[in-house]
Amino acid sequence: LGSASKTQICLKFVEEHSDRFWKIFWIDSTSAETIELSLQDIAGEPEAQASGVGLSVEDVLQWLS
Repeated sequence: LGSASKTQICLKFVEEHSDRFWKIFWIDSTSAETIELSLQDIAGEPEAQASGVGLSVEDVLQWLS
């Protein structure tokens, strides 16, 4: 699938199922750098901060799991 197709599938899923989740995070997977930046953004979310999540990729991934 091309990136536009995958994006459209994700957007459709969010549209149809957003009521099932307390938060939906968008992670830009264009490169390793953009993934890391996206995860750092997630670490800054109030819910993550309230849980004491660190800023490392590993900390954020652990919190999300």
